[in-house]
This record gives sequence, structure tokens and C-alpha cells, in this order.
Amino acid sequence: MSEVRVAVREPGCPRLRASLVADLIRSLTGFHWVGIYQASPSEVELLAWSGLPGPAHPRFPLAENLTLEAVRQAEPIVCNDVAGDPRYVAASDKVGSEVIVPVVDGDHVLGTLDVEDCRQGIFTEDLVTRLLAIAAELVPLYQEQHALD
Repeated sequence: MSEVRVAVREPGCPRLRASLVADLIRSLTGFHWVGIYQASPSEVELLAWSGLPGPAHPRFPLAENLTLEAVRQAEPIVCNDVAGDPRYVAASDKVGSEVIVPVVDGDHVLGTLDVEDCRQGIFTEDLVTRLLAIAAELVPLYQEQHALD
């Protein structure tokens, strides 16, 4: 956690730091893919990612999907079997599980931390709690990115 906190607060471009943080989260957790998205009222836009393949959906509308649920509820949405969930926006046929964790500042959802893995059933309550703590550390990235937009 302290490594993420330090990386978020380094000087420099927020998108570059977000990329470093995505790499760090993926290396610390061993998950297949990590994306950091910025949310607006109608869509989400990828700020950074780590993992292969590259992003299938760098920008997409908030429609009836897992990301919309996470933003709407301001709570993590866990899908431990993406093949069985019609809300999953297919990014790769190699994904088995996904969790979307909102990045929240007060009562406002700034974006999401999207984590995918090849294995089904991988996202336990303990892992989601840890990802929530990581997402809370990301708030300064969004504040700085918003100032640049």
C-alpha cells in the first residue's frame, strides 16, 4: 500500500503516474490486467493500464454494464464468472473474473480501478477490501488530471 501511495504522489504527469501505479498494482497482486478509468456522467475513459492485451475499450459509455453498477452504487462489483454475466463488456476471451472498484472522493465517484484475471472465482472479500484501500489512494491522480482537462 505504501508503494502505491508514494507512486501516486510523485511529481509529474498524472497519466504517467497512473500508468506506473497500474504496473505496480499488477506486479504486487499478480493479476492479469489492471486498468484505471476516469468517470464522467455518461462514459468512462482509460487513464492507464497494465497487462496484455492492450485495452479493448479505452472509452465506453456508462450503459448496462459492470462499470455502470460500480459507479451508480459507489461500491465494488465483483464478477467471478464473466462468461455468465450479461453485464460484462468482453475485453478478452481469456478473462475469467473481474472486479470494478470505484474511486470515491466524498460522495463523488471519480473513476474506477478495473482488475481482471484469467481465473474464475479469484476475487475474495479480502482481496476486494485491499483493492478498495488501493482505490482510495488514487484520488489525488484524478484531482490533478481533472485540473489539466
